[in-house]
Amino acid sequence: MTAVTTVFFDFGGTLVEPLRSVEEMWRDVVRKVGLPIDPEALVRAQREADARFAPMLYDYHGRMRDYWRLYDGFILERVGLSPADGRPPAAIAELEDRIDRAFKDMLLSRPFPETHEVLAALRTKGHRLGIISNATEDLLDRLAALGLAGYFDTVTYSQEARAEKPDPAIFRLALRRAGCAPGEALHVGDRIDADVAGARAAGITPVLVDRHDGAPEADCLRIRDLREIPHLLETTLH
Repeated sequence: MTAVTTVFFDFGGTLVEPLRSVEEMWRDVVRKVGLPIDPEALVRAQREADARFAPMLYDYHGRMRDYWRLYDGFILERVGLSPADGRPPAAIAELEDRIDRAFKDMLLSRPFPETHEVLAALRTKGHRLGIISNATEDLLDRLAALGLAGYFDTVTYSQEARAEKPDPAIFRLALRRAGCAPGEALHVGDRIDADVAGARAAGITPVLVDRHDGAPEADCLRIRDLREIPHLLETTLH
């Protein structure tokens, strides 16, 4: 087997703890910001917003602040908090800023305990590192805020690739950026449907992070902890 020169990682659920559902996060925002909103009305509005704005996401690459203002403004309007309901536009703008700050705080998922240690060890051994994530450009700010950005040579996310895992297109873009062949790369992720299937379709060796031993039947390399990766590279994949 060709020696592995590059290790790609998924982000959420692999390097950092997974996020809660969008509905749960919105309910938390309502509590933090003190919005007088009926919870069920909020869930309906959020689902309507997803249906309306998700298809536009790729076109807002580089303009995510505009995207979230439209998204949040739509939800506020649906739940009766808008200038049309007699509230001053300045008050609505301030409310949208508070919502934006609250969401950014919640999106800073904690890295798993071994994340920094493993990334540093792989860099020391000379491996190039990359991220392949179904995410928007907001991922770049999250990596910087968590102190993870400096470990990675490349960061590839679905919004800029205009393709989501398991589409092999996003993996091929990451390979081009890293300047390596598929056989020289490893992709580590926590989902069989997105990470394992997508990497395999692009010719990359997948490694499933199965922290709770929930997929013993997986037909790929499987680890319980990121600390197993260096050993895997020195033995199974050498």
